[in-house]
Amino acid sequence: MDRDTPPMDFSFEWSDERPDKKKAPAEWNKSWESDLQQYYSGLKCGYFPPLKASPFLQKLMQLGEQDMQFAFLGETRILCKLQKDIRQFALPKLAADNLEEYWCALDSKRRDDVILQALCKAVGDSPGMEFYRTWCPELTIENLGKDKGRYFIDLLKIIITEDPDVTDAQAVHVPNPMIEHMWGDSSFKACGTVFGRRVRSNRTTFISLVVWYILLTLFNIENPIYIGKPPKHHTAKAIAIAKQIGGDECARGVKRALKHNSKLEVNVQKVDVCWYCERDLSRLPPGTQLKACTRCKGIGRTILYCSKECQKEDWKTGIPRPHKEICGKPISDYPEISSATQPESPSLLSLMIPNPDPNFRRSPALLHQIKMLKENLDVDYMIFQGAPAPDDVGIRIPLEMRPLRLKFLMLRRRAFQSGDQTAVNEMFDVLRGFLCIGGLSVSDAVSQLTKEYGVTITIHPRQRTERAPDFVAEELKWAHSYLDALQSQGAN
Repeated sequence: MDRDTPPMDFSFEWSDERPDKKKAPAEWNKSWESDLQQYYSGLKCGYFPPLKASPFLQKLMQLGEQDMQFAFLGETRILCKLQKDIRQFALPKLAADNLEEYWCALDSKRRDDVILQALCKAVGDSPGMEFYRTWCPELTIENLGKDKGRYFIDLLKIIITEDPDVTDAQAVHVPNPMIEHMWGDSSFKACGTVFGRRVRSNRTTFISLVVWYILLTLFNIENPIYIGKPPKHHTAKAIAIAKQIGGDECARGVKRALKHNSKLEVNVQKVDVCWYCERDLSRLPPGTQLKACTRCKGIGRTILYCSKECQKEDWKTGIPRPHKEICGKPISDYPEISSATQPESPSLLSLMIPNPDPNFRRSPALLHQIKMLKENLDVDYMIFQGAPAPDDVGIRIPLEMRPLRLKFLMLRRRAFQSGDQTAVNEMFDVLRGFLCIGGLSVSDAVSQLTKEYGVTITIHPRQRTERAPDFVAEELKWAHSYLDALQSQGAN
């Protein structure tokens, strides 16, 4: 690209002269991809053009930060729950149902059709969602479908994440060089910190929705998303601020931009929903009324609850922040995750699951194993049975066999931490006796461990060349602490 290329005009509006996505979805998508190519052409040329945000836009964003803080809070809540749904749905399918192989083996025409359907469904779900695609230059049919659809699998694995510090109250973001450049641009920064966070949140929400709808479309599942109505005072307030800082002409410009956004929302079903459980009246018991938090209503903020129970739970454990931190108060700048949602340390889970070594990447199958063990603390290992077997089986070594259980837990911890082949083989030796007692398939268990750790399982110990692991005093201390903690919690 010529380095004399003028700055990109960072403004409210993109063209709304697009084909109808319901009547002509392919043409609608081509229109979007053409705009994305033109707007982000610097990506392919190694040159990032500067941004241009007018002083009026910068000031408008700064003065509207309090409204944006509240909007950001609601968007983050929805995004975190969406990514949690993706993890819960995709992990077992990646681990046990060969999702990755199934997706990559699809006929290219079928795969492209699934991607197109997902893009259409994503923009139809939320007010302004079509504008969110502005920040996602990589979401094209060609990019998502090339190399047998590898990029979709990569996105899915990023959202699933192996980072043990990521909780359900923290969104996982997808990096992009062009977007990272934009966030560092002085013109962008001048619009305020919260504005930058909202752009990042908008981008991640759209990417996550497309990933979600690819999964649902692939498995022929219908799952409509209901979007809560935004507070009505926002529109009038934005116009008033615009008039204050730029006069009637600026106010008319903002009004036109808001009208443009409303065109995108014309077919969107917007309903009042409970802030905590996200159910609208059609999914609540007859006679239920949504009631607003009184203290928040007093400062012009609308947060609705369907019951005292939901209000109490949101007060204590709300995502991304417990309501007690913001109730009736202006929302100040805050880190992406509240300290109230951080796990206690040291905890039972931190004893059970160490951080992975820097050079060890946990597979989706192993992440699924860890997830199931977190939900079943009295189980030492899960064996996943494929069809036609109806249930997964949790293996627990009896308390009467404490020395063997201590050994297994130390082996498991090493395997979780580094994928150590010797530890995995020794762990298999312990499991094999319980597999036989339960009538479970040894060969299926070997396949499962291989998929989880990516190592070769040598069934016969005499054929192994590696030496049995020596445990250090710290590992033995950890194992005893873990078993003692289990017993104190009644999960033994």
